[in-house]
Amino acid sequence: MVVFDSKTYSKRLLHLISWSHWFTFFNIIATIGLSSFYICSEGGPETLLGQFYLVTTWFSHMGFLTFMTFVLILFPIILIFPNTRFIRATASVVFTIQLLVLLLDAYIYNSLGYHLNASSSAQIFDLISTQIQYNSRMFWFVSIVLTLAIFAFELTVSNYAWKHLRDLQKLVFAKFIVIGLVCSFFFSHTLHIWADANLEYDILRQDTVLPLSYPSTAKTLLTKYGMFDREAYIERTTKPLAFTDAIPHYPLINELCPTKPAIQQSVFMVVNDEILTEKQIKQFSQLQDLYNEWNSQINVISRKDM
Repeated sequence: MVVFDSKTYSKRLLHLISWSHWFTFFNIIATIGLSSFYICSEGGPETLLGQFYLVTTWFSHMGFLTFMTFVLILFPIILIFPNTRFIRATASVVFTIQLLVLLLDAYIYNSLGYHLNASSSAQIFDLISTQIQYNSRMFWFVSIVLTLAIFAFELTVSNYAWKHLRDLQKLVFAKFIVIGLVCSFFFSHTLHIWADANLEYDILRQDTVLPLSYPSTAKTLLTKYGMFDREAYIERTTKPLAFTDAIPHYPLINELCPTKPAIQQSVFMVVNDEILTEKQIKQFSQLQDLYNEWNSQINVISRKDM
């Protein structure tokens, strides 16, 4: 194990920065692996160029987000308070939170179709509360297990990078991986500029797959130097919405179906045996057979409808 108690501030700082680079490198690999949930939830591109763009933007963008976590959070803390134990513990917590937020965002994207954002916070809270109400034990069990597993991974990687720092510094393959990620970053953005100018939807439809993804566009810059025809672009954009065939003329029907006049008056007749004559009672009793016949016919029709 490397001990820096007797070293100067500058040497201790350089060793911490070197360790943090390797620690961030291992987290880039973990982030790329976990972000595969986004790729699996979407249909793959149809063209070979779209598939190549998907791989390059996936690897480079997730690596860029992880590296920005190091630059914006971990690196300033190292400069301010370069204590070995504090930095290693803080780095493990920071990257654990990042991976947990990534998994939460992937779950929300798979369920709702969009990423974590303030404007949709109500729908996101409803989704999470629904899962808690549906099966609270399973929800908290999975959450705790994922948190402990990711935190254990961070501590293991942190300890490994610290103990084997000299051996890791001798490795060469990591440089080629970093160079490949940087080249993929610039290539994916350049390819997106071309796809945006030529309306290659197999590439453009991937804009919202990854979180915090804002691919480059350069229509204004290209138009300024005469390399882009904005009017032709607008025409190609609106062409799928234009009517290419003449709209058929359907005949106008002015006639209306005849309607019966509304009933203005209803008559209710209440009779009993006391006010009827024997002849009337006999006539009403003869209606029983007619009622039974009509009722049987109505039942037959009802069964046919069912």
